Amino acid sequence: MNLDLKFQLLAIALLLMAAGLVWRHLHVWRRAKATVRDPEERIFAWRQCRRRVQSSVMLGLLPVGMLIEPWITSSIGKLVLGLVMLFLLGWLLLLVVFDYLLVHLHYRRLHRRCVADQIKFHAEINRAKASPPKDEEESTSKEED
Repeated sequence: MNLDLKFQLLAIALLLMAAGLVWRHLHVWRRAKATVRDPEERIFAWRQCRRRVQSSVMLGLLPVGMLIEPWITSSIGKLVLGLVMLFLLGWLLLLVVFDYLLVHLHYRRLHRRCVADQIKFHAEINRAKASPPKDEEESTSKEED
């Protein structure tokens, strides 16, 4: 098999993978939009979807550059294409890193909120255990009368 043909098949596979990722991100967003009630969570889900769709589209643009490269004959054109592809790759990496960081921060914030709620819950349980039940208070006050 010719090396150019393998290169083109790889580009087509990457393009199909990027299209599948875009479809999947939009599917996840539609499902989240239908089920998520909390407005803050819904905004987070939308922004996450937008970041991931942008990343997947950029991932899809890279194989397009790989596919059109053989038809570019001038050295300036190849240089410009190479620089554009390098820029897209750098931008893609930045989007991926920021997505990772934002998701990490979001779940850390949720974890802290959950821990704070658990602390409040256990404090209420301990207060309830420490105070006598209302029935016992009423019966002891009736006996004293």
